[in-house]
Amino acid sequence: MARRKRPVSVSIHMYNVGFGDCFLLEFAYRDAATRWMLIDCGTFRAPGDVRESDHLAAVAADVARRCNSRLDVLVATHRHADHICGFKGKSGDIFAALEPKRVLQPWTEEPGAPPAGLPESSPADSAMARRGLATGQLVIDAILERMARREALPDRDDIRPLSASHLGDLAEIARIASLNISNKEAVETLARLGLDGRARYLKAGDDPELNDILPGVRIDVLGPPDLEQWPEIRKQVANHEEFWLRMADALQSADPDLERRPIFDEQYVDRGRRAWHGWIIDRMRDADIETTMALVTSLDKALNNTSLVLLVTVGKKSFLFPGDAQIESWNFIRKHLDRKRSRIANAIRNCDVYKVGHHGSRNATPKFLWKLWEARRADGRAMPISLLSTRGGVHGSGDHAVPSPNLMGVLSETELHSTEALPATGVHSMTIEIA
Repeated sequence: MARRKRPVSVSIHMYNVGFGDCFLLEFAYRDAATRWMLIDCGTFRAPGDVRESDHLAAVAADVARRCNSRLDVLVATHRHADHICGFKGKSGDIFAALEPKRVLQPWTEEPGAPPAGLPESSPADSAMARRGLATGQLVIDAILERMARREALPDRDDIRPLSASHLGDLAEIARIASLNISNKEAVETLARLGLDGRARYLKAGDDPELNDILPGVRIDVLGPPDLEQWPEIRKQVANHEEFWLRMADALQSADPDLERRPIFDEQYVDRGRRAWHGWIIDRMRDADIETTMALVTSLDKALNNTSLVLLVTVGKKSFLFPGDAQIESWNFIRKHLDRKRSRIANAIRNCDVYKVGHHGSRNATPKFLWKLWEARRADGRAMPISLLSTRGGVHGSGDHAVPSPNLMGVLSETELHSTEALPATGVHSMTIEIA
């Protein structure tokens, strides 16, 4: 069969899934053939008041309708719930029926694989990175169970009630922890979809082997790096693994009632003068909440930096999809930009469409990247089109809110398309066509 030429147009269908991502890329060819690539499908807070599972099932059905029940490439950038929970349950069944020809995931998701691309002198490093993430998620599960148990216990008069700030911190811990749980069913579904040679578990620089599936479409994998490519993270990963294992042991051996017992035995407590007792309890609560917050945010950051970062090029048009990659991953990608005459550097500088990282968080769109695009104005060229899939009021507040108020101010200087402009009820998407 003769190989088709490159697409004559690319259409990006951005679905409103609330706080999450779901992008369907449509590549149209001159012979009326069309190829389809789905990048993520998940949510942490669906639009409106609809159940997340119901909304994602409706989105999956619309994707199936649009691509005529045939999906060429499925990309799961990383395992956060707001990117992959659509691959479980009813929506997962719908996507499985589309039988994607290729499934792309980051190298950290490869099940039971030997270390990839590492020298024989350090055979455990790649496996250690995977174990660290998996163990971290077990710790997060334990934290959620512990918090649920604490809420179920009755109040006692020897324990001061939690302050409003404590309650707010606990709510934030629960939110981040819920986002970070392992999504076991979705992970298993993706693994099944990748059987029979369809899966590619990728690190920076790998070839996703899509020439026959998406002719005329070049996809460069810019991230995530593995431990050999970015050795600066080697020590962090080792500490990360030990850290999580110790925390798992501590949680398994902890007395579940310890936090509800008085600090001092009865004989040492003067019921008429309990100021010191209460002060110490408050300090211990502060330390416990601060430590737990550090645990869940540490895993959140680690998972984000396992995101696939894809640069899609069709002819002279390029599209940047960075998942939730944060500054650590971007610092690795920056090496490409230092090679000013490289093809990848030019494609990034001249990027036509930018999928805003991490739903508009402040640490996922680096300033050095934005300065490259701002420099185009001096030549009279337009900034890239920005695509933002998000839902406000779900994550953070003030300067730390997602989407970031400061970043939104910058994005307003571009042709910005945001899912927040779409109706909150029903299945809605917006289509951006690039010829």
